[in-house]
Amino acid sequence: MPLAGYWQRVGAYILDLLIVGALTAICGGYWLLKAIRPWLDQVTDAINSSTTDPQRLEDLSNSLSTYLTGRDFMIFTAISLLVGLIYHVFFLTRTGATPGKMALRISVRERERPGPLPVQVALRRYLLTFVVNVLGWVPGLLSVLAGLVGIADLLWPAWDPKRQALHDKIAGTNVVRGKQPRTPANS
Repeated sequence: MPLAGYWQRVGAYILDLLIVGALTAICGGYWLLKAIRPWLDQVTDAINSSTTDPQRLEDLSNSLSTYLTGRDFMIFTAISLLVGLIYHVFFLTRTGATPGKMALRISVRERERPGPLPVQVALRRYLLTFVVNVLGWVPGLLSVLAGLVGIADLLWPAWDPKRQALHDKIAGTNVVRGKQPRTPANS
């Protein structure tokens, strides 16, 4: 099957990101709001005050990180990771394509076998994204390195001869044009 183009993949990625973001907001929005509510109250007070002290605004900017390390924000982060994992594994094992990929008429398959992915392959394919997201919350050099790996993963298909991202290489998958047959072919 012909490989999916880079921009098709980018479009599907953005659509899936929006869908996962909406699902995460529905499932975890309560904890996110609970985590940042005190900070939002401080911002509202600063806006409503008659003086605009530059030091106070800078302190507000710096204090956000305090609220993004608390228990409620960690719960939101865990929900976010879980929603992304379930979303990708569910769709790739059922249809071979997430809704974003379906919208752009592309799908994911194992290199040597058509059809939806087995669960272990879908999990392996999502592993890099999961690890990058987890390490992105670790302060310091680890989060910077995770960010660089995440960027490399997104850009890799642009120059790879097989148009594979790093997560495709880990899982042994290719993103192709068209749908996958409903059941994997026996080979």
